[in-house]
Amino acid sequence: TYIRLKGTSKNVIEKGNEYLLGGEILISVLEKSVADARFQGTYEASNQAFYSFLAQEKRFKSELHGINDYDALEIENWMSQEEGAMTQRNKEVSLKPFLKIEIALSSTHTQTHILVPNAQREFVIGRATECDIQVVHQTISRIQSSITFSHNQWFISDGRGEKESSNGTWISLSDYWHKRQREESERREIEHESEIKIS
Repeated sequence: TYIRLKGTSKNVIEKGNEYLLGGEILISVLEKSVADARFQGTYEASNQAFYSFLAQEKRFKSELHGINDYDALEIENWMSQEEGAMTQRNKEVSLKPFLKIEIALSSTHTQTHILVPNAQREFVIGRATECDIQVVHQTISRIQSSITFSHNQWFISDGRGEKESSNGTWISLSDYWHKRQREESERREIEHESEIKIS
C-alpha cells in the first residue's frame, strides 16, 4: 500500500523507505548518512574509510553521483589497491553524507546508486537525458522526482520546483526491512485528500 507524496513538498527520507515512481518503478533506500560533527578528530580516518566504501561500491557496479574531481581521484587510488586491502567502514560514523538507493527496473534488473552532495545538492530522477538518474519507462515523467540534501537531511519530492510528475511519487507504508520480514507496517495518519494505491 502506497500514499502519494503531496505536490512538490519535501519529504524526509529515512533508511528503509520505499518509493514507487510512476506506476511500476520501485526505489529502496538501503543506506543513509548525514555529516556528523561529533567525530572531527577522526576526519582523516573517516575520509579514508569513506573512499574505500565508494571504491567497493564502484567495484560492485554502483553508479556514483555528485563526485568531484578530488573524490574521483581518491576512489581510483582505492580501486587500484588489492581488494583485501580495503578497510571496513564503520556505518555509524561518516563525516561525509551519502544516500544509497536501489532502483528496481524489473523483477530481475536493479541498479544501485550512491548520491554524494558535494557542490551538487539536488539529484533529479526521470526519463529526460539531462536527469542525474535516467529511468526510461512509459510511466516515468521527464522529471519524475528530485532528491535533495539540505540542512543536514535528505529529502524527496515529486517532480521538481513547482511542476509535479504525471503519475506521482508514492511512499510505501511498509519499509524495505518490514517487507522482507513480512512484518506489519507502522500506522500512518491519513490526511485530508490523501491518495492511496493498493498493489
